Amino acid sequence: MKVLCKKTLYWHQKKGYSGMLLADKTLDKKDGIPVLIAGNKYETVAIPTKGSTGLEYINLYAIGKDGKAYCIMDAEVCRCSTDQALAHFAFDKVKPKIAE
Repeated sequence: MKVLCKKTLYWHQKKGYSGMLLADKTLDKKDGIPVLIAGNKYETVAIPTKGSTGLEYINLYAIGKDGKAYCIMDAEVCRCSTDQALAHFAFDKVKPKIAE
């Protein structure tokens, strides 16, 4: 499903650290890279996951023009509610290249 981006989001990343997607263009006096631009529509992908602590999540990713997936939402779900989805569908085969 494609969704309209209403506000530009910028990718900020320091060497050796995981990146962050923020609405703020500048972080620590450095400009981020605009990856999801206001006015454009982006494909979205929802993927159920289980964390290392046993918590379960649904992550929603928007696929940027660079082909990378940017997490725009993650929500914790009720325990065991992802079991059916993970057991019956091969989500590992549809995982997009996730921005790091």
